[in-house]
Amino acid sequence: MKVAVSQMKSKPAFLEENAEKIVQASQRATQAQAELLVFPELSVNGYMAMDLFLNDDFVQAGKRKLEEIAKRINPNISALVGFVDMDKEKRGPENLLLRYNSVALLQEGKVSDVFDKTLLPQYDVFSEKRYFHPSRKKLNLAQIAGQRCGIQVCEDMWGHLYGQNLGKELRDAGADILINLSASPWTKGKLETRKKILEEMSRSNGIPAIYTNLVGSFDGYDGQLVFDGRSLAYDKEGNLIARGKKFEEDFFLVDTNAKGRMPTLEDSLIDDIYDALVFGIQEYVGQEHVYVGSSGGIDSALTLALAVDALGADKVHSVAMPSDISSPDSLEDAANLAKQLHIQHQVIPIGPMYTAYVQTLEQAFEGKEKNVTEENLQARIRGDILMALSNKHGGYVLTTGNRTETGLGYCTLYGDMAGALSVLGDVDKQEVYALSELKNQRARKEIIPKNILGKAPSAGLALGQSDEESLGAPYSTLAPLTNAFIEGRESRTNLETQYGPIVPDLLSRFHANEFKRRQAAPAIKVQEKSFGHGRRIPIYHGWK
Repeated sequence: MKVAVSQMKSKPAFLEENAEKIVQASQRATQAQAELLVFPELSVNGYMAMDLFLNDDFVQAGKRKLEEIAKRINPNISALVGFVDMDKEKRGPENLLLRYNSVALLQEGKVSDVFDKTLLPQYDVFSEKRYFHPSRKKLNLAQIAGQRCGIQVCEDMWGHLYGQNLGKELRDAGADILINLSASPWTKGKLETRKKILEEMSRSNGIPAIYTNLVGSFDGYDGQLVFDGRSLAYDKEGNLIARGKKFEEDFFLVDTNAKGRMPTLEDSLIDDIYDALVFGIQEYVGQEHVYVGSSGGIDSALTLALAVDALGADKVHSVAMPSDISSPDSLEDAANLAKQLHIQHQVIPIGPMYTAYVQTLEQAFEGKEKNVTEENLQARIRGDILMALSNKHGGYVLTTGNRTETGLGYCTLYGDMAGALSVLGDVDKQEVYALSELKNQRARKEIIPKNILGKAPSAGLALGQSDEESLGAPYSTLAPLTNAFIEGRESRTNLETQYGPIVPDLLSRFHANEFKRRQAAPAIKVQEKSFGHGRRIPIYHGWK
């Protein structure tokens, strides 16, 4: 069978736009003489529509749009299209009619059959049981162009997590081919896992497997999820025979009778992280300008470099905001970086504003020694300036804090945490350096200056301040330790054996700053476990 794969960007609740993409893909499939056209999961409604799935009008509008699509595509081609279906009578919690994460088989100008997702993920960033009910059919089998197609929806191929093997069940029921419509967000290691599952699924069952994945970056509760595309097709012996592009829409053909093995060359993991961050910025910001506070440090330097790659130099504005304690070297490094990136750079000193704050609060602070309060005032003034620029000129503020600093609360609420998107919020400090080096390697020249790469990290809010002294350890220790805290799988005993006596103090700091993370800008998710919907810890608790 000749199958066309449409790796599309399906936007949440953009029913008309999504429908047009589906119709256009069907025209390409017709020209290519494909017999079947396959789309990603929930391609009509958009996978990240969240609580809109609970709105009856939205679901009904999606179903009407699906019927319209069926009439507009060539009646000689079959199509598998994802949408939200709704029961006519059965009700569940809150007296809502039961919903299903479904796939419509479009044939001869109408919806000829409907199949539902069987396994509904309810872990990490997924909350599908909040919206959907499991499949109404024991097995999803469709007769298409003389082939018996086993239909899966995303999680259905991850049956090993549930003690099920839906691929084998479909094969045993007579499936000649397995087809999976998916919306699988990218995180570190996800691609390799997908490839292993699909390779094993096709090889062990002795039938071809086609996997169609969503592409795009969408708001996911309190983070920005990146869907990488990279749809895959395997022959019955487990050989890769076709694949989609990464981080962009694609359309390609698969001959299920084809044999052979495509080259499996893939970019390195650090390349994928870089590209995911660039893609996440593009999708979130669109055509807007962005403003970034440039301190002359590594985090702001990398954020600016990523923003330029995502949006172009004309959309990126660098702002240095020195205080009386800022070093001339840092100002020079920030200016040199802007010159290398060909971006607009301005300097707005905060000394007079800081002095005014201190004088205004002098009576209220009487009898109190200087402490972190005065340091945080500087960060909050800078946050106000960046927000003022974005308000006045239009655009977004990108925050520059990384996962390690955010995890330990080494950031200022309403200061350097203020902004629309946290570009590095899910990137640890060691990865920040690796990504910066990668930027220079890709450019084949020094975009991020050696002075920035080589200087000791500092918040720059007090004379002689260094992150290592403030936090009690170098980032080579802090980054993996904070990652372990976030993942929450290692026992405290094991962590103390590995990292020593710094663990109790840092763990206490980590727990104490949960309230800050709840108010942070959404971060582009790249880690398996991040500070988002996938990690739910109470702000106030007694666990040590």
